[in-house]
Amino acid sequence: MYALIVALALLSCFLGFVLEITQSNILHVRNGRPPNAGAALFPNIPFVPLTYVLGAWGLNQLQPDLGPKAASAYALVSIGIRCWQVVRARAEFRSLMASPPESSPENVS
Repeated sequence: MYALIVALALLSCFLGFVLEITQSNILHVRNGRPPNAGAALFPNIPFVPLTYVLGAWGLNQLQPDLGPKAASAYALVSIGIRCWQVVRARAEFRSLMASPPESSPENVS
């Protein structure tokens, strides 16, 4: 059961990386820079799964079988929200890339 929690935590991290990169690229394009953003894997990769597992273990100490259920439910809600945010951010990024660049007042003569 804890392996499932780790897998869900890693999926949540991956979606967070995708969202971070997309939102950073949106800012790059808005500021006239090329969209080449990246994301830092550390400290998310070791600490987020560890937090999920420790939270599940701690809840399991309070009431048997509560920890994995609560951690899985939280992970699924988090993944759902991040998926929705990624879809919205990617749509915004695509619309920015499809629109012609706006001329800034500095470049207008």
